[in-house]
Amino acid sequence: MRLNENWKLRDFNIGEARDLEVASPEYIDYFWMTAKVPGDVHTTLIQKGIIEDPFYGHNDQKCRWVEEKVWWYRTTFHWDGQLEDMERRSLSLKGSIRSRPCI
Repeated sequence: MRLNENWKLRDFNIGEARDLEVASPEYIDYFWMTAKVPGDVHTTLIQKGIIEDPFYGHNDQKCRWVEEKVWWYRTTFHWDGQLEDMERRSLSLKGSIRSRPCI
């Protein structure tokens, strides 16, 4: 199973979205942007033409708003395995949070 495909990304204002609401499979994500994983928010926004490279000139000032948002990634996948009664599986995603500072 490949988990690095079909990812989406969206920003929310702080306090705008509840974790359980956004994480729900029923949450409508039609207006989310596609994103690559592994990847990061700034790289996605640069690739989409939403911000300019924050490490060039005074672009860091133009992208300060990125740090003021809460960013969510989401994807769906299908698992073909079988579970016995009362058996559970866990999914652990490992990585690091990498952020480009917009000062």
